[in-house]
Parts: sequence; structure tokens; C-alpha cells
Amino acid sequence: MKSRFPLVFLWVLFCLASFAVIDCSKNEEKNLASGYTEENNAWNGLDSTLAKLLETWDSEVASDSVERRGTGEAEGKSWYEVEFMTEGEVVYVKEDDSSKAVVVLSVYERENGLQLKMETDSKMYNYTQMLERDSIFAVAVDRMDNSYVGDGVVEHCRADSLEFVQECSGSSGVFTDQYMLEKCTELHLVCRKSFEVSMSAEEYLATTVKKLKDRYSTEQTVVSNTLVDSRDGKVYRTIEIGGLTWMAENLNYAYKQPTALWDSSSFCYNDDPAYCDKYGRLYTWSAAMDSAGLFSGSRNDCGFSTYCLAGRNVRGVCPEGWRLPNYDEWTALIEAAGGLNVAARNLKAVEEGGTDSLGFSLLIPGQHLEYQRESDTAKGYANIGVSVNYWTTSEYSNNEAWGYYFFRDYDYVGESWRSKYFSMPVRCVKGEPSKLAPGEVDPESVEVGTLTDPRDGIVYKTVKIGEQVWMAENLRYAVDGESVCYENNEEYCAEFGRMYKGANPADSTADGTLQSYCPEGWRLPKRSEVDTLKVRTGSSFTTIKSASGWGESIGNGSDIYGFNILPGGSSYVRDDSLWFHDIGEDAIFWTSTYPTTYLVEAPEPYVFVIQAGDGSRIIDPRYYLYIRCIKE
Repeated sequence: MKSRFPLVFLWVLFCLASFAVIDCSKNEEKNLASGYTEENNAWNGLDSTLAKLLETWDSEVASDSVERRGTGEAEGKSWYEVEFMTEGEVVYVKEDDSSKAVVVLSVYERENGLQLKMETDSKMYNYTQMLERDSIFAVAVDRMDNSYVGDGVVEHCRADSLEFVQECSGSSGVFTDQYMLEKCTELHLVCRKSFEVSMSAEEYLATTVKKLKDRYSTEQTVVSNTLVDSRDGKVYRTIEIGGLTWMAENLNYAYKQPTALWDSSSFCYNDDPAYCDKYGRLYTWSAAMDSAGLFSGSRNDCGFSTYCLAGRNVRGVCPEGWRLPNYDEWTALIEAAGGLNVAARNLKAVEEGGTDSLGFSLLIPGQHLEYQRESDTAKGYANIGVSVNYWTTSEYSNNEAWGYYFFRDYDYVGESWRSKYFSMPVRCVKGEPSKLAPGEVDPESVEVGTLTDPRDGIVYKTVKIGEQVWMAENLRYAVDGESVCYENNEEYCAEFGRMYKGANPADSTADGTLQSYCPEGWRLPKRSEVDTLKVRTGSSFTTIKSASGWGESIGNGSDIYGFNILPGGSSYVRDDSLWFHDIGEDAIFWTSTYPTTYLVEAPEPYVFVIQAGDGSRIIDPRYYLYIRCIKE
């Protein structure tokens, strides 16, 4: 650390070196440089006060500067503090929306200087410029004295230090002092720049004052539109779209937790750091969710082959104060960008074939597939510049998570789920999530009841979820020749209910047969009603699956709605025999809906499948499947 000589001493040295040319005695009649007049210094309404100051400058500047030396952690560090002896005359005040003065530009007559004071969310900032000068030369002394608060103080401190030093050296200045701790909360910098007085006062004044004023505007813009990750100092642009603040760049934090196959769970495309610099990193879903609990403080085991059930507020791998977005928050972003058909065009960066009209600058960094080994093509990396899926917190199944697909060559966006084995990019959002996804019913509002089937006296639990009333157990009404227990074992019927044969393909009223199995006042659900149920319960069947009984490879649900879907398997007629399969793995239910594109002679009805997050699909009517009735 260099020490700064008292300015008076520097002045003496200069005088001794120049005594044959310059009279260094105190001269009441100043030899002013050409151009230092009020009429030549008019600029932005600050001319009168500052011009008078310039006309009276002498060599005395900050003679009361005090050197400070650190103790403790700051041992060996030193810095200078300028203690102004006179109050400055305020010549410029900028106010924010609440009329609080957040930046003040002052003139100090004795010290012949300007000082900008400002306060942002991250720092309290004093930038001071003073001048020593006579008729031949001048020395500008720039000082930066910052105190940092809030998140990212170290990163802000280092960034400010680097900027100041670069600006000083770039203008032929000498950087003479710095005080910065390993974990700094303060920064004190000094730069001395000598220049010929041939620079007019107008030019110098305009440049200096404008720089001070603009510094505040720049600082506010940077603070409000950037994120500094305190873990590694990386800075990201941010953007507000649809009422939610998003990162406008892909996350590039190195999450180094090893996996079964790799020494990390986040990757640079093709293992090349240059791709990380441009595109950010690719994360396995377990890394995106911070499965190891590096930042949440506890493991959540959000890996492959298990339901995570982590809820909606998941920080995951994101910086402090930010979190991984939910599927519905990506949905809202897509809507704000014009909807599925055109959103990609508006969100993608120009270099990715978009217009970037919202400033989201979406990139297409491809993907990495974890279980592909190094012998595979490109070490498991693929699709860079072609397509990409971004992770969300929302699970589709124990093996997949929801996301949205973007293509470089297309304007539309695809709704998708991807295997948790994939590694894909992350965009983080700021703020608390809503308690419920759009359309989701609060589990605490669910009404429970009972239904007694008058045909056999069996009593069933019921649940009202939103506007729908459902049986909360599978139907157990026995129909000779048309219903069976799994493996023809009555104990399975008691646990899972009965399975019912699909409608006769030759029957033009095929769904009517299945409808008649429900108690009076109840019926088979339509496919659209199953879709509504899924939305009402969080767009995943996870929340209506039973909390136990499912195989390890499938994973249990949370059953927070009391719907209690059990993995009863299914049965199929083959070679005139019944074949039973997938108990502990599947739960499949008949609906009353048939695709209109299928012939009546061979109808294949829709079912809804609860396995690892499946939804509605068509199925061969020769199956024996379960029934959940809905109230008419």
C-alpha cells in the first residue's frame, strides 16, 4: 500500500523544482488561466457558483486530510479521510419518487472541490473531486469513499475498486491509495491526475460535473436492473415481465456436487468454459433444486425416481433472495410474451432468431444427458443452437419435471416435461411465490363426506374439490362377469376396489354400460372433468396419489386433497385369459369420453392414468380398469 504525501509537501517540492520560473509566494492577484471566467463556464445552470469558485482557486487543497491506519483485520491497511472544515453550498439535488434527497452535489469553497453524495440500495457513496492549480498546471484529486450495505457487499466493493483504478490509469492518473478488506464493507480510493491548464474551465467543469451527475443515474440503473451473486461475484441482468422479476441471463453458478457418473452436477456445454461464459451452466434437476441442501440448509432428495414434494418456494441453486420458478410462473411469462404461438420470437435473443422485444434474451444452450458416458457422442451434449428446455420446480412425475421447450427456428413454445437425468439451463425469479398455482384449490377448503350405495350398502368417502364432488375411493360394486379383483383375490378388492371390463366395441352406446356401474346420482367422469381435477390439484396427480403403497421406482404422492389414489394395477384379456400386471405401479380409471375421430364400431375410450404423472389417453376396451364416480 502506497502512502500519500501531504499535498503541502508536494507543493513545496514543485516550487523548489520550478523556482527559476514560478513565484511560489502567496499572491493575492491570481494569475488565472485563460478561459476561467464565468461567461465561458456557463453549463446547465451551475455556472455562477462554480465559476466564482474557479476564479478564486489557490494551491491550498484538503490540507486537513488525515491518514487512518487499520487495526485487527485491517492491520497494515491505511487510507485517508478528508474532513471538510466548511459546509458546501448545495447546487444540485436529485429526488426520488418519495421526495427523499438521494443525491446531492455540493461546492466546498475552501477545499476548492465538488462532492457528490448519494445513497442506493447497496451503498452510501461519496465521490469528491478537488483541484490544486495555478496559472501553469493543475492536479485533480479524485476520491471515492463508499460504505456498503445489503447483499453482495464484497462484489460491489471489488467492482467499484476495479472501475476506479481503470478510470484513473486510463486518464494518465496515478492510483495512490486503497483500503479494502478481504470482506470489505468500506472502500477508500484516491487518484491524482495532472494536466495542462490549456484545458478550458468550461471543458473541465462540464466534464466533471456531468460525470458526477451521470454517475448517480448509472448507479441507480445498475442497482435496479442487475443481480450480483454473492457466492461468486457474477453479475446478471434482470428484467420485470408480467409483474415478476426474472434473471435476463442464464445462471452460471458452478454447482459441484458429484453424481453417480460425474464429478459435478452442473456442466459447461462440451466441457468448455467458454460456453458457460456465453450460455450459463446446464444443471441436473437435482442440482437446480439444490438436492444436497447447500443453500437451504437441509437435503430435499430431489433426484431421479422420487417425488420431491418440495413445495412452491424453492431457492434451489439460485442466488440468495432468488428462487427457481414454478411451471405456472413460466406459463405467465409465456402469456405475457404473446402466448404459445409467438412467445419464443419475443423472448429469444436476436442471435437465437428472436426479436428480444421484452429484453429477456433467451438463449438456446442445448442439453446434457447424465447417463450418457464419455464414449457417447459429444460426451452427452446435444442441441446447442437448436432447442432447449428450462427447468421449473414443478414435477410431472417421480422421473420427470415440467418445463417449456424453445426452438431456434420456430416462434412457438412447447409445453414439456423432461427426465430429471437431463441437465438444462436455469433462469431464477425474485420474490415470494403465490401460495397456490392459478386455478389450484386450497387443500384446506376441501369438504369431506360419505356416500352409501343403496345397491349393496357399501359406504364410500367423498371429497369436494372446487365445484366437483368425487368418490374418494374406488368403486367396489360387484358385476357378474364384468368386474374382477386383482388376481381374483377378494383382499385386493377390499384394498383397491374392483376392476371393470371396458364397453363392448359393437355396442353403439358403449359408455352407457360403464355409466350404469355408478350409484344413482353419480356417473363416470368426462375427460374434461379429469383435466379440471388436475388443474384444481396443482397440475400434477402427485397431490392426489396416496402417501404410501407406490413402488420405489414410481414414488408416493402427498394426498393433500384426500383423493387417495392407490396403485391397484390393471388387467387385460389375452388368449381368452385375464392377465394382471403393474400393482404398486399403476392406477388407471375409465372415463365416459371417446375420441370423435374413432369409428363407433371400434371405440377406444379415454382413461386417466396415474402412474408417474400420466394424464388422459385412449386405451383398448378389453382392459379391466378401476372406476371413480363423480356426482351429477
